[in-house]
Amino acid sequence: MIETEANNVNNNSICITNNLENDIDYLLSNGPVRGLIQVKSETPMILQKYGVENLPIAMQSTHILENVLNVAEAYKKGFKVTSSTHYHGIGKEQFIKSIKALDNPIQIYKWKKNKYNNYTSDDYVILTNILTENNERIIIPMVLKKNNIKNIYEITTGKLIKTSINEIKTIYGKKQVYYYLNRYLKDGSLVSLNLNKNRDGGGIQSSTDISANK
Repeated sequence: MIETEANNVNNNSICITNNLENDIDYLLSNGPVRGLIQVKSETPMILQKYGVENLPIAMQSTHILENVLNVAEAYKKGFKVTSSTHYHGIGKEQFIKSIKALDNPIQIYKWKKNKYNNYTSDDYVILTNILTENNERIIIPMVLKKNNIKNIYEITTGKLIKTSINEIKTIYGKKQVYYYLNRYLKDGSLVSLNLNKNRDGGGIQSSTDISANK
């Protein structure tokens, strides 16, 4: 794939696939495909600093559609809408911005095994500096583990390529995101990697910084 660099204030840009917008347009016109879609060619440097392996980042095509579209848009296109589908409707533009924002997140959180969910130490939550149209902070749950081998679908060739990846599970705007994070930070189910950022009023430095809802 042809690649271009995403803008990054630290000038440590990680390549985002130049075909991402075209791939999303293809999915919107044709529906989901087999395998996953590569959305970023490398893992952001900030994650690599914390020991995450530098691999392509990919997503299930169904999840891309559910992130971009809302329920009404999905119905109109004839896509599957059931109790198991979760359309977040952040739109294509905000989706692409969120992928680029992985290079310079507000904060990164790592799950520990806990009583609330099935997350493990391979699961992360990335807090981005991107907002939805409803002013909700966009978060990105990711699975970052070794030997996570999946089939990547190349839309341009129709081929499936088996490779190791880091996987984005979903991208969406979270209501009361700081309340949500603080709940798990307080009992140690979630751990902050403490990037010590406080940009645009939405940065978080530690669990004590997350007392307000937003």
